[in-house]
Amino acid sequence: MLRAAARRQHVLGAAEPALLPVPLEHDLVAQAVPLRADPRQGVVEERRGYAARGRHSAVAIDRGHQRLTQCVAESLPFHDGAFDVAICCDVFEHLKDDSEGFAEVVRVLKPGGIMVISVPALQWLWSEHDIALSHFRRYEKHQIRDLMKVHGLEISKLTYGVGLLFPAVVASRLMGRLVPHRPRAPHTQVSRLPCMLNQPLLWIQDLETFLIPRWGLPIGASVIAVGRKPL
Repeated sequence: MLRAAARRQHVLGAAEPALLPVPLEHDLVAQAVPLRADPRQGVVEERRGYAARGRHSAVAIDRGHQRLTQCVAESLPFHDGAFDVAICCDVFEHLKDDSEGFAEVVRVLKPGGIMVISVPALQWLWSEHDIALSHFRRYEKHQIRDLMKVHGLEISKLTYGVGLLFPAVVASRLMGRLVPHRPRAPHTQVSRLPCMLNQPLLWIQDLETFLIPRWGLPIGASVIAVGRKPL
């Protein structure tokens, strides 16, 4: 969904954009995929045989991605204006200073470049799930709007996501608070579902993929935003 949003917003001719997907849950892996690289601008330094760690790195490699960089979000190892699009999925809630990390992503965007963001929403949904994933916060929509404005991004889309499943998320959080359990280390509420349960959930998310670009959602467990760096 986020890649689709980026491609809809990106109008720099027919060539494919240089993408900087930045996934993060525990280990930060900035996956550089320069689909329209300009070596004169130092789009990305090719790193093969790198020593990336963590299961997300392994998943990326298994899917055929060879150009990977494991780095600190507050100090990205790329030149200014290196990328057309930056996709930041569940990144900023992991940073103690999210503004510093936000500024770095804006720095490596070209003028006119697109930044696509998703973060967990609504602090009152805070639970041991967030603690287990090393989150510092959950976000209100206005907090992402403020970050985008402070760092000079023009807002193209700002909405909530995971809205159709929001009642189930709220019920899960409430049950976690109300049902007593023995002391234990914090754990996530993510689990592998059988196909007969998982497939309907995927259909619901597909429906959201249709709804969000057109109308947005008034509430949800995530905040989704698309911004453009001014020319």
